Amino acid sequence: MKRRLKHLLFLIGMCAIAAIARAQPALTHSAPSAISAENGGELTLYGSGLNRPMSLWCTPGAEGIFSASSGDSAVCRITFPHGARDGFAAIRVAARTGISSPLFVAIDELLTVAANGKNKTVKLAQTIELPVAIEGAAEELTSHYYKFFGHKGETLSVDVVANRVGSKMD
Repeated sequence: MKRRLKHLLFLIGMCAIAAIARAQPALTHSAPSAISAENGGELTLYGSGLNRPMSLWCTPGAEGIFSASSGDSAVCRITFPHGARDGFAAIRVAARTGISSPLFVAIDELLTVAANGKNKTVKLAQTIELPVAIEGAAEELTSHYYKFFGHKGETLSVDVVANRVGSKMD
């Protein structure tokens, strides 16, 4: 009898721990994936367990105010302290059920445009105006084409941000 009771209590405890672990907030991505250090901005954070976010933790010491949330998304207005530099911010969401793993977001002043998803041939190249950050995703073994105005001899820098924010792409 005592042995059965111990097993039953153990199973109940394990189920309770599993339920808490499932309810812990988890972040998968944000839109946009970059934010201005000078002006801050509004991010929609996506994931799970985001019903009632209590606070936002962010490097470098940003403040976040949530304006809307559901189970799989939360809208947050983020402002950075004066002097914040371009780079990457690690964002975590705290709720009553725990704290999420970090999600990395770029901090920069570039205009961000969405990849149109149709630019997989030279003929369908997406027109962009430099300087710009392009937000999108790439499938395995595919190419994406962009066209822009430039001058002969002009230097162009292209920086793919993937591995630095947790992607397996780089």
